[in-house]
Amino acid sequence: MVMALQRGDGGVVWQKTMIEQAPQAGTHADGSWASGSPITDGELLYVYFGSYGLYALTLDGEQKWSKSLGTFKTKANFGEGVSPVLSGGWLYYTKSNDGFLTCVDAATGQVQYGNKLEGTPAVFASPIAAGGRLYVPGKNGLTTVLKLGPKFDVLATNKVDEVIIASPAAVGNSIFLRGDKSLYCIEGQPATGGVAPATK
Repeated sequence: MVMALQRGDGGVVWQKTMIEQAPQAGTHADGSWASGSPITDGELLYVYFGSYGLYALTLDGEQKWSKSLGTFKTKANFGEGVSPVLSGGWLYYTKSNDGFLTCVDAATGQVQYGNKLEGTPAVFASPIAAGGRLYVPGKNGLTTVLKLGPKFDVLATNKVDEVIIASPAAVGNSIFLRGDKSLYCIEGQPATGGVAPATK
């Protein structure tokens, strides 16, 4: 279900049930049934329910398009709550437990590519877009850096020796990664036009 609320008093403006379906898997004791965060470009609202589908709605709740994403492979019922990324008219999302990245046209939902990220067996953190690049951190500490756009173009990979489950954050020319033991700050040079230097 998607709900729009008044910011001032929390009143419900509209609500829409996108799908009614029995859960494909359970949920982990340390987690919840929460879905990924919705995102908008100011014209359409995109909501991602993992194996229950990807939906684009107007800000008034009218469905523009939807995609069925099939069955997801999950490990230990950790769930499918990774949030999608919207940048430059392209929408990116991962199947969280198998490291599979998909890019679709945000206006139509047409798939541009769907590729397995090499060396990334699982993704639990949400990717981010910054400096013309897409950063996808794998649970095993390997972050894949791709060029934003409709083609699958891997620029580099970076590895830290820790598990990464939290989503990264970009500030200026820096990216912050939180591992299970440490907080990393990776900083690039302003002249490069990127947020963080990516080394192979």
